[in-house]
Amino acid sequence: RVSITTNGKSDAMMNLTPGAAVGDDEPVMVMLAALPLLMHPEARSAAVIGIGSGISSHVLLASDSLRELDTIEIEPAMVEAARGFHPFNASVFSDSRSRIHIEDAKTFFSAHGRRYDIIVSEPSNPWVSGVASLFSEEFYRRIRRHLEPGGLFVQWLQLYEIEPLLVASVIKALALSFPNYVVYAPDDGNLIIVASEGAAVPAPLEVALRQPRLAAALARLQVRNVVDVEVMRVGSRRVLQPYFDRFPIGPNSDYFPVLDQNAARSRFMNAGAQEIAELSSMPIPAMEILGGEARQGAEVPSRPWLRRSALIHSAQKQLAYLMSGEESYLDGIPPGWRSDAQLFRHVLLECPSRGGVQTVDQLLTVAGRMLPVLSKHESAMLWQKLRDAPCPAAKLHAEWIAVLAAVDARDVRAMTLSAEPLLAPGRFAPGAHGDYLLAAAVLGRLALGDRKMALSLWHRYSPLAKSNPAGKLPEFIQAHLAAQVKN
Repeated sequence: RVSITTNGKSDAMMNLTPGAAVGDDEPVMVMLAALPLLMHPEARSAAVIGIGSGISSHVLLASDSLRELDTIEIEPAMVEAARGFHPFNASVFSDSRSRIHIEDAKTFFSAHGRRYDIIVSEPSNPWVSGVASLFSEEFYRRIRRHLEPGGLFVQWLQLYEIEPLLVASVIKALALSFPNYVVYAPDDGNLIIVASEGAAVPAPLEVALRQPRLAAALARLQVRNVVDVEVMRVGSRRVLQPYFDRFPIGPNSDYFPVLDQNAARSRFMNAGAQEIAELSSMPIPAMEILGGEARQGAEVPSRPWLRRSALIHSAQKQLAYLMSGEESYLDGIPPGWRSDAQLFRHVLLECPSRGGVQTVDQLLTVAGRMLPVLSKHESAMLWQKLRDAPCPAAKLHAEWIAVLAAVDARDVRAMTLSAEPLLAPGRFAPGAHGDYLLAAAVLGRLALGDRKMALSLWHRYSPLAKSNPAGKLPEFIQAHLAAQVKN
């Protein structure tokens, strides 16, 4: 294992042993370069701010289209230290397209006046002295001027040793200069923000994976197609900006340096902002429902460094067991899930002769492990099978099954039609997941553009969200309702 430490702080770490498992910083270092290449495979010029291990620059040079790469590093010792990551960064030092500049990034861009198809900003953590200015409103305004038309700006930001409030200040600063952005989480501790200087951020393209060297770099991360990339997607500006706007903090600025003033405290307090990455796995897939950001259905590998990937893998195995009854699928799901899945199938699908009990709580426990992470319609056959099942327990919960089937299909009209009647007084016991019904109904109304009814439902039944909160989902919905009122 090789690492670069600056004043005792690790700036890059990777296991260089042949055949060693992926871990440490490799996913974020590779994806910082791979994401813009997948979105803009014809890019001819790129710049990287901060050499780090040199791996991000090396992966950019895996592009057959790239003609020039400028890597800007202020500290000469970092360049020498990066040589320790050979051969995983060999191209940075040997490829004729690569140039390393020992210079302050702001000075470099101002002095050279160059424009690039891709700019990757990979500085140190913002609590390091002077670094927070590379996450400021003024920096983003300046850097946008150095993008070619259709160019992409890529920003790294950690989720460890920082609080959500400060992440929001960075996103607000970036959003002032970039009309569109998409946030990805390559692992459980980091974000990658891909921003466009003009049109919408492109989706990753399968054609880019036909480049052998890029495909080889991604293969180590078990990325074989764009579906494996989309698993890392958190959301776009359209669905995330209202959430970030709700935080009581202004954009990070050189004149109001909220990040510089508070980042060290967050580190000392060992704060964390992992909840931002988890927005893509809320109990109801609100990102897809409000943003139309549907993920394609395909088998997903279980990547230890990315919890969402592991959850999708387990959910797919659970679904396969529920549909087939094949016990071997139980080996692919966490031990704590197995008895719940077995009871679900036994009571709702196998119709035991002595009856059986399946409460709404148990029904939602099993469904809640699939619906947040599986793709649209991926479990449709299960809900149809439950509707057709003659089992008394399935008939008893037919109305709830209709709600879950609508959520699976992202059918917003069906969500409102099935959830709203169950919100009526006396239709469910106190605390019996009324928060889930409220979220389904309000999200459905928002997606339909019925702001008035969405607000009415929320004001009438909001105590349900407070009495049994479904993670960050109520806050996310409130943020979108507030944005609707503001607009």
